[in-house]
Order: sequence, then C-alpha cells, then structure tokens
Amino acid sequence: ISPGYILDKLTKILKQKAEEGVEIKFLFDGSNEFFLDTNFFQEFKESGIEVKPFLPVRVILSTIQQNRDHRKIVVIDNRISYTGGVNIADEYANIYEKNGHWVDTGIKLVGEGTKSFTAMFLEMWYLNSDEENYKRYLKDFYSANVDKKSFLVPFGANPFLDERIGENVYIDIINRSKNYVYISTPYLTITNKMLNALKLASQRGVDVKIILPHIGDHKGIPLIAGRSYYLDLIKKGVKIFEYKPGFIHSKIVVSDDFTSVIGTINMDYRSFYHHFEDGVLIYERELAEELKTHWEEIIGKSIEITEDRYYEFNVVSRFIGRVLRLFASLM
Repeated sequence: ISPGYILDKLTKILKQKAEEGVEIKFLFDGSNEFFLDTNFFQEFKESGIEVKPFLPVRVILSTIQQNRDHRKIVVIDNRISYTGGVNIADEYANIYEKNGHWVDTGIKLVGEGTKSFTAMFLEMWYLNSDEENYKRYLKDFYSANVDKKSFLVPFGANPFLDERIGENVYIDIINRSKNYVYISTPYLTITNKMLNALKLASQRGVDVKIILPHIGDHKGIPLIAGRSYYLDLIKKGVKIFEYKPGFIHSKIVVSDDFTSVIGTINMDYRSFYHHFEDGVLIYERELAEELKTHWEEIIGKSIEITEDRYYEFNVVSRFIGRVLRLFASLM
C-alpha cells in the first residue's frame, strides 16, 4: 500500500460502500506499517470498515517475520474475485514512473472459482483469531453459465504446509510442456530443482523463454542476484529477455497454447518458501493464446541476453551476483 491517487480513489469508494451498508474487511501485510502514518486507517475505522494488519513486524528474533502476506485478493459477494501482481500504489498504473515503465497482470473471475478466493482471504483474516463465523460467507455462491471448454483451479500457497504448492505448480507445467513455456517474473532466485526443470525442458526441445526487468528495484540487488543464473540457463538453450523500458512485475506462466497461471508468485525463494501466495491454474486455449500474444508484445520491447551480452555486464556486478546467490533464500 502506498499513498497516492489510487489509494485515495479506493478509499473514497470503500467509504461510500460502507455508508451504503456493505460489509468491508481490509487486510494488509504488517510490513506496510513502516511506510504508513500511524493514523492512516483511522478514517476507515470511523466509516465502519474493518481493518487488520497481517503479522505486524516486531523486533524479535523469529523466522516467522519472513512469512509475509504476498497475496493480492479482492472478493465481492462471493461472486466476483480479482488477483494478480497489482498492489495499491500509483506505479502499478504508471501514474508516476518508478523503475521505468511498469508492466503487470491480473485476472478477474466470475462464478464458482470466487469461493476459493473467499476462503483464502478468510484464512488470512482469521489466522490469529478464535472467530469461526466464516462459514456464513461461503454458504452461497454464484454459478456462471459458460460454454467455453475450460477448467480453472484457484490455489493458495502456505509456508506452514509441507508441500511447496507454488513451486510445484510451476515445475509441473514445465515438466509437462511439449512445445513452449513462457514465463514472466520480476525476480529470479531459484532452487536447483527449478533450475534443472528449466534446463531439462530446453534440452528436450521445448522453447523456454523468461522475461525479467531491465531496470531493477530494491537498489538493483534482486536483479544482480537473478543475473547470476543467466549463463547456466543460456548454455542449456533457455532464452532470457529483459524488458528494456522498465520493470516487469507480472507473474505469468503460459505453455502450449492451453495451460497458464496468473497470480502473485514470483520465481524466487520468498514466494516459493516464505510467503503466503495465490494463483489461478487455467486450462483454456483462448486465454492461453491471449497471454501468449501479450507476452510476445513484451518480447518486442525487450533485450535478449545472449552469452556475449551476459559478459558485457559489469564484472564487479557479476561477481556480486554470485555472492548474493549464496543468500538467495533470505532475499
């Protein structure tokens, strides 16, 4: 959450809906408390909007502080839901330029799939609470009449579970691919399991392409760390691109004109192992082809990082990237 035009507009709408009698719950990750005024949500509360921080940051020696809420979910009447990479900040709409031109992706669901997102939101809302009245929110749902040959599965990733659902979904798509796998992600700090899946897919003839930002955030540290994986992937035939105009924040996987994922999951340790995340796994030709077209438009504005171009990166930054890679699980 960041103060600005988008937040002001959203606040106005939420207050209006609260006055109309709509029940509103607003959950935000506790790390935002570093950047927001202490009285920021007071006007929300005065309007009858329920506001709650997820895991407020405390100065304690505990690994639980790593487990942030990275989900971006809007659910409306158990009928309509939204998710994707978009946070509540002006750069996501390119109202102001931060790290160059910003690219992001989201998805809207109408119908039964929303019930899963309602449950995911309530999972976080009641995580540290004794309340159990969430069942009333899941009682009714809207069934959309759709004649498309499609199937979708909303899913959540929880760092407290044994299975790393986000990473497993990505790897499963990569392993099943026959013709191509296109991925966009703002960060690339991955396990050997993921690294090997990408390389093996390329070696068996799959067209594997990954788009990342050309302009990094967080002082460029994640970008430098991510570049340390490039050479290993390029040598095995994986094609790496950097979006030249700025920062790509999309979290997309699309494969073989049929399978796609849109959600909040980055290709990094934090998303795969530390954060609460969500996504939608979709089997549908129309959407996959639309995403592929969008992806190819981004490619047209990107630089392919060949082996020669990799060696043009500053030698000091390449060395630092290798060092940072040792701490990838903490980044």
